[in-house]
Amino acid sequence: MAEKKIAAPIDRPLSRAYLREFTGWSTAYAPGLSDPTSLRIMENCWVTREGALQVRPALRSVFPDGNWITTNFNARIVGSFETFFLNDGGKALLFATKEATGIVTFKVAAYNYATDEYEVKTLADSEFSGTTQFSADCAYVRYVQIDNKVFALPDSTNPEDTVRIFYVGSEKKVVTPEEIGVPTWVPTDAPAAYLPDASWINSTAAVKETVFPPVETNTAGTAGQPLTGTLISSTAADNTYNFGYWYTFQNELGETAPSQMTVIKTKRGWSQWQFQSAASAGGPSGTQVSDPTMACDQIVVAIPSAALNAANNAGATGWNLYMAAWTDQSPVPVEGTLIASRGLGLPGANHTRDRILQHTPVAASYDVTAAIPTEDERTNYTTPSSASQGLVAGDRIILVNDRQAAAVIRWSSNQLGEYTNFSPTKGGGYKTLTAGNLLVPACVKLWQNPQSTDTLVVLCRGVDGYSTSYYMAPAVVTGQTGSTAIMGFEETTATPGTVSPWGVEVVNQGLYHPLDEQLMKSTASNYNISHSSMTESISNKWLELLNKQNIVSAAMDNRIYYVVHNPDGEELEEGCMGNEIWVMDVEGGKDSTTWSRFLIQANSLHKLEVADKLYMAVVRPDAIFVLDELQTQDEYSDTGLTARRPIPWRMETNTQGANRAHDAWSRLRQVNLTLGNFMGRMQFGVRGHDVNGMPVNVSKVTKDLRTVDLTTRPLPWDLEDYLLIDRDMKEWTLYANSIEEDGLPAQSYGRINLVQYRYAPISVNVGYAYGSVETFEYGRASAPTDPGTFYPNGVPLPYVDTSR
Repeated sequence: MAEKKIAAPIDRPLSRAYLREFTGWSTAYAPGLSDPTSLRIMENCWVTREGALQVRPALRSVFPDGNWITTNFNARIVGSFETFFLNDGGKALLFATKEATGIVTFKVAAYNYATDEYEVKTLADSEFSGTTQFSADCAYVRYVQIDNKVFALPDSTNPEDTVRIFYVGSEKKVVTPEEIGVPTWVPTDAPAAYLPDASWINSTAAVKETVFPPVETNTAGTAGQPLTGTLISSTAADNTYNFGYWYTFQNELGETAPSQMTVIKTKRGWSQWQFQSAASAGGPSGTQVSDPTMACDQIVVAIPSAALNAANNAGATGWNLYMAAWTDQSPVPVEGTLIASRGLGLPGANHTRDRILQHTPVAASYDVTAAIPTEDERTNYTTPSSASQGLVAGDRIILVNDRQAAAVIRWSSNQLGEYTNFSPTKGGGYKTLTAGNLLVPACVKLWQNPQSTDTLVVLCRGVDGYSTSYYMAPAVVTGQTGSTAIMGFEETTATPGTVSPWGVEVVNQGLYHPLDEQLMKSTASNYNISHSSMTESISNKWLELLNKQNIVSAAMDNRIYYVVHNPDGEELEEGCMGNEIWVMDVEGGKDSTTWSRFLIQANSLHKLEVADKLYMAVVRPDAIFVLDELQTQDEYSDTGLTARRPIPWRMETNTQGANRAHDAWSRLRQVNLTLGNFMGRMQFGVRGHDVNGMPVNVSKVTKDLRTVDLTTRPLPWDLEDYLLIDRDMKEWTLYANSIEEDGLPAQSYGRINLVQYRYAPISVNVGYAYGSVETFEYGRASAPTDPGTFYPNGVPLPYVDTSR
């Protein structure tokens, strides 16, 4: 009879023992409760869209050798950067650097189309006239651009650090706006208004620019009294029409508070002014003129020389003349009309011409109005903002997060040519949120509201637990006699604000705003706003983050990159806003969101195009980098020349097992790994405990020492490797990492595409019952002489009669 053979043990991969898709970083729950395909440890890795785990893209500097900011310029980059074009059509980057002295200056990186690199230059070498700087208190600089003007917004506690304006059109110049302190509310700053004499009225424009207009006088000899036939009668009772004049200065940001009003009385109303040349005696000559500045009926208004000088010294770009008219029988109106403007600081300027403006039968504008000046309303819109966060939307600039005026929201005009004017006369303005609610507007974003229209949303950084958001949109208030355009504000329904001015993003109509305890996503649809947390899997790590107000973000390709300060990471480098970059992939929606973690210290993030390809740029103190998936080593510099070093990385999964419940014992035979496009060396292994409670840690080093240039787009390749475990285990974790050689990271780059566990089932008795359980009782026998029930000292005697 043939000997019966024992069947070989079943050795097949478990249905759940494949690791085909990594699901990102997960730390919120205990390892045994987290998804076994998620990672407890994740350093310098990210999850690709197909679920593989890949070493993060390498840092590649966009600067050439010898252009490293720290080693070659003895400075470091502060904040973000802004793209503009040079006069030759070349692309360039504007960025700020903190010098060795601590002050912050600006540099330009011009794109070299031959080498696809940005070469660092000074402002002067980049065709800019003028220079500017921020104090050593400036820690971050953000930029907004409109109408070929770049606003540099500093984050600083120094009141001297206000907005700087870079003109980046055909004229390249730098402007440091200053507050214009005149006119003040005193009679000596009020304008003078009078009727000029006939010879000056009839003179050419060239003469008018060099000759100050003489006052028309009466032939009877009474000085200052115009002739009877002129606009102003020598009989005071005949002058029943009142014209009140006031003026404002302006700079790039807006207008000053108005001067006091000077009133002059005439015998004809504005609509009856004569469009004729002046007779030699001063009245109408009967000859019609087409040029309103040559009309006999006109009033010349002159501003004080002292006020003009002070305004010029403060960088005024012009002054505006306003007029309000009424009769002796009517009330004084509440607002006046802009009738003329004069530019200042222009080539060929002269003091005589710059002081005067003519009020003629035709006004410069009939649509621009301003309130009658009062002593109580002295808002000066030439005062530069200290805002450090802003947005350009709808042809407006909106500025928030002002350290000197924390509750203020400012917006500029959306009129052509006035996009940087914050004056209400041009459609600009400001709003101060209720101080009692302790709300600090920190960020402004363009977001879709429940009415399915794009609306500005202002997110407030709360104090003492107060935090909310506001919708902000142009609106119209209708009255009995007309309508007024205003900026309307509406508090959103239970929408929290944010703790970070630079960490708010809008992706796929979702508003992602960092809070202290979570990253929240808000969506609006059908008049409803809903909120959800995007940090459930890393909620504990998010809570532990330091300086959340310094979180900086940028979005690209449905991924949001966050610069954060992780207390469990490396010590924060000087000049960096955070010591790590966390990446959230929202491609598949909330249910398939994955988090990845890069150990990169940075101060800003920005999209940047290099060689016709779009990258996520990382701004560090030493250079501007792009995250390049076709590079396998990080670039850096210690000497001014570009060097490269491998990327150290590490990962470890949460608890895995033969089934999702982790309660099935198995003979874990081996682990199979499939690596994609891998080069270099890596270690991988399995750790856990066996059936006897003994620790298990089995690993090996995989080597693939080929050197392939990924930029040449080689054909993809796979590498398989196997690790024998041969232990009885119920739970384990997989880990992998780069290794070191001679104390330095060894080359290691690629991805893990597939993990397969092979096992043999173990008897169901493992860890459970081995047979029936017997119990014994302690007690006193009813019949002590009965050997079957006799328990000496509680131990039963055997039934065998040993007394025989």
